[in-house]
Amino acid sequence: MQFFNFFLKSHFLLLFFIHPFSSIADDNYEIYQINKDRLYYNLIINDNIYVSSNEGLFTISPDFKTLSLFDNSLLSSVNSDFSLKKSSKISFILSPIELPFGYNKTVTDFAYFGNFLCVISKGDLLIFKKNLYEFVPFGSVRSLSKNSIGSYGRVLINGKELEKINYTDGQIKEFDSITFICYNGLLSVKNRKESILYDNNNSKKANAVYGNIIDIFSLTKTEFIVISSKGIYKYDLSLNEFNLIYSNKSEIIPIRNKIEARIKFSNEFHFIDENQYMVLDTNSLLVSNYLDFSMDIIAILEDSNDGSFFYAIDDKSNLFTFSATINGLQLQNTKNLDIQFHTISDYGDFLFLTGNSGLGIFNKSIKKFYKNVIIDEFNKNAVFKSKDEIKFGSVHGFYTFYDVNKFIKSSLLIDYKVDTKSNISIYFFVGLLIFATALILVYEYNKKPKNLSNEERIIELKMYILKNLNNVTLKTLSDNFDMDYHALNNLQKEFIPAQFIKRLRQKKAKELFLKNKSFVEISKITGYSVTYLKKYKYKFLKL
Repeated sequence: MQFFNFFLKSHFLLLFFIHPFSSIADDNYEIYQINKDRLYYNLIINDNIYVSSNEGLFTISPDFKTLSLFDNSLLSSVNSDFSLKKSSKISFILSPIELPFGYNKTVTDFAYFGNFLCVISKGDLLIFKKNLYEFVPFGSVRSLSKNSIGSYGRVLINGKELEKINYTDGQIKEFDSITFICYNGLLSVKNRKESILYDNNNSKKANAVYGNIIDIFSLTKTEFIVISSKGIYKYDLSLNEFNLIYSNKSEIIPIRNKIEARIKFSNEFHFIDENQYMVLDTNSLLVSNYLDFSMDIIAILEDSNDGSFFYAIDDKSNLFTFSATINGLQLQNTKNLDIQFHTISDYGDFLFLTGNSGLGIFNKSIKKFYKNVIIDEFNKNAVFKSKDEIKFGSVHGFYTFYDVNKFIKSSLLIDYKVDTKSNISIYFFVGLLIFATALILVYEYNKKPKNLSNEERIIELKMYILKNLNNVTLKTLSDNFDMDYHALNNLQKEFIPAQFIKRLRQKKAKELFLKNKSFVEISKITGYSVTYLKKYKYKFLKL
């Protein structure tokens, strides 16, 4: 029975990972455990979740991995007060989700408890775990925005399918009351009216005078920067006029995340072309070379939390971390991920990397990479990020993450395997390890002062941050206070170290700007690079 249970579970998981969007199970739930070791009757939720069976009443552990006997005298279905039901007549009910292996039509009970769903069918107990992302089937999603979705087969805005085009190869961008679709050509939608501004269906007969339009960024209400396969154009909507301002050598790769802020506060658009970091002055329309990379960058972004860090990937599976200094970007770290990605984006403290083989997540703070979070083929640059969510388009549909921190804590990967052929040596080793660990803990306990309360710990953290404002990071806090990332962020709901550091640096920078301190002086005190301070001086002053 134990072997069959393992066989059933492992083969279901295999099917799930090969084709996670099939009808084998609900898109937002994955099989967690199938219990066939006894006959199960019904579920009861009190402070815990209980399940009745022919061997007694059992409690299900908080992690839903084990069952513990609660009362061996209750050998049939029970009521919520733990009394035996008078009738044990079986009646089938509608399943809450699509179930695997013929379980669908024999459901007798189910219960939701937190992120888990328990279902009793055919007398077996099936436990499902809710994915912390949602999947929506949709053919080959090429672009996403707040209210729009574009694929090779259709384009929808607010749920309505466009009439003049039925595909997009590039980005969809929403600006106030107007939406642009970069479908190789350029189409606008305003007040539900579709207007083709530049017709290019990418056929041999098309007069693609401006190349294939890939992306668009707003300068003013009527002026835009347009990225095409031929270079960068300044586009005037009122005149429907394209003016070439930069001819590309290779592919234009925008430096993501701070684009709108740079245009607004610094009148600059930053991009990479043939491994050269280029800066376009959006007033003079002059382009200058900021620096050259020694590696083949295929995607890059500026950290959404701390503008002094940049992350980039190349075509050899490397992830690069750069720091912004007075002398430009300095390479801080190179990590080979063993998987090739084509798109990089971030959400708070996490980098999302997508490619033809799947989606991986890199934790910036602890420098840990989680591979194969989702196995699917993702489309290049098919990403949309807002304050509350981040979406990714694949050849089968799109995935939405709502709470990344929660996802990392509770849904990602147990990275170990046990060799069942050598249990004795493993148990001996584990026992020895536990004993050694216990000795170390006793030593450390006697050596260290008594534990501080959370409030006292926060005071110490704030004092440390104040003293080391120019170089403090979550890693230095973790190292100095012997606390991991999650412990730091769970001391108090109102105290989030990264946000506290950011606010303190911004406040200090503003204070020093008002005192007419030099960029170099402010850089030494706050830790911001001189380049960053020059770019965002007026943003600081408006805080």
